[in-house]
Amino acid sequence: MPSSWFTVLYGIVGGLILAATAWRLRDALRDPGRPDLWAVCLALLFTGIGFLSATPPLYIAAARWTGIPNIATLVVYGSIVTCGGAMCVWTYYILAPKTDGVPTADAHRRGVRGARYILAATVAVLLTMATLFTLAPVEDSIHAIDFDDAYARVPLAVAFLAVYLTAYCTALIRIVWLCRRAWSTVVTVLWLRRGIRSLAIGALIALGYAAGKIVSIVGSWFGTPMHTLNIVIAPLLASIGASLMMVGYGISAAPKLLDRAIEVRTLRSIHRLWRILRAVAPNVELSIRHAARRPLANRLSVRERAYRRAIEILDWLNRLSPHLDPRVQQIAQRHADAARLRGIARDAAVEAARITVALHAWETQQEPRTSRGGEWHTPGPTTGEQLRMLAAIAEAYLAPSPVVTATLSELDITRQGAIMLP
Repeated sequence: MPSSWFTVLYGIVGGLILAATAWRLRDALRDPGRPDLWAVCLALLFTGIGFLSATPPLYIAAARWTGIPNIATLVVYGSIVTCGGAMCVWTYYILAPKTDGVPTADAHRRGVRGARYILAATVAVLLTMATLFTLAPVEDSIHAIDFDDAYARVPLAVAFLAVYLTAYCTALIRIVWLCRRAWSTVVTVLWLRRGIRSLAIGALIALGYAAGKIVSIVGSWFGTPMHTLNIVIAPLLASIGASLMMVGYGISAAPKLLDRAIEVRTLRSIHRLWRILRAVAPNVELSIRHAARRPLANRLSVRERAYRRAIEILDWLNRLSPHLDPRVQQIAQRHADAARLRGIARDAAVEAARITVALHAWETQQEPRTSRGGEWHTPGPTTGEQLRMLAAIAEAYLAPSPVVTATLSELDITRQGAIMLP
């Protein structure tokens, strides 16, 4: 494999994986007591370090900075071993029995115990690799893409590679075994099944990298070098396998990502309605500012901000209740039926019309009614349902919905002032 292609291939894979590391680090910081989240971060981090350190420019730079010609090989292979151990922990927690999305107490205990064993084994392997690398005579020149091929007949270098490849294969075989066990006994979620399939296939392809390295080293030892297998085919299999495994982990997390995207969209819609209703009582506001004084989870959680905005909106709507006109609901429902709206779209359009008229009455300082003109409809029982309803109301209000326009026209009201988006 030409050096330029090696750089492009490994550079792209490593860069994407490090970007994913930054994203998952946020989750780990929000819940630092969960070993699975830290395993995710470690697996991604060391995978990215391994791929980037293997690119010839960084490989050569490391040799110049340290004065040790092939030090990057130890960094690359050590990173891959560390990544393999972290991936075993990560995979276990993804596939562990769960209650409400959280591993059961027994599964968590077994996971923590297994993580400790893996950590101890990984440290032992890394120390062994560092010792063999230090003792091996591998400092004659820089071998950025053909280290294995160049030193395939040096006993201590071969021992170093044997320890590395054994640890590498052990981790991947365990991941495949976990996937196979979960496929037949635990998994019932479609997305997770697809993720496990991609993960297992990726791990099997990545094992092809180890097989290629082993065959080429053995061939070189007996006088039959296999340069193409060692520096072209094996790295290509590693890149394909790692990419498929990352896809597998990503697919497994797809439902969570979808929920997060919905939360972000909901927050944006709710926040625009919040900006308008805030004029009703600007002093009644839950503080989400002063981030330095709040736990990291609340500072970063989209859901937390959405819930707080919803609480404030509901409070402001209650303060508008004296300005509700009981006629508005009937008028808006009639226009919603004429527009053939159904379900949440109908309810949201009617509520948006009621809010608009109530805001107009408040803004023009009309005399509040002695009795409430009705109740606001923000259904539960879960906060998630309330958020979805408020988002739909916000969209109907801001568009505005034809129901809102028709209701205002019938009541001869013009949208202006506080009832418009600031």
